[in-house]
Amino acid sequence: AKAPSTTTTTTTSQELVTLYVCVTKSLDGSKHLFRFDSKDDPLKDPNLFRAIHASCMIPKSFHPYDVFSPQKPSYPDGIDINGVLYCDGGIASPAPSTPMDDDPNCARNIVISPISG
Repeated sequence: AKAPSTTTTTTTSQELVTLYVCVTKSLDGSKHLFRFDSKDDPLKDPNLFRAIHASCMIPKSFHPYDVFSPQKPSYPDGIDINGVLYCDGGIASPAPSTPMDDDPNCARNIVISPISG
């Protein structure tokens, strides 16, 4: 009797993930997106942790009205990233859009925005 043949196929596919961190420029209240790609090993990028810190940093002079104000707010404090101060992205954009919103190839889009509720 002939032994049955077996074939083992192993595939390794690493899904590439792009992380966008939305922050507000403290100087002029404008929105800024930091981009981190998994293929570039973002854990080695010192700006990753600064961007995350900035994205949840509420300025001392913040007032909830700032989110709805027609004028862009300006704050004297924030997290310094390459010489620019940044603070919570929800101030400039309570439900931030991302570059992936209109991408049909985007499988997941997760927005964490405590200010927007």
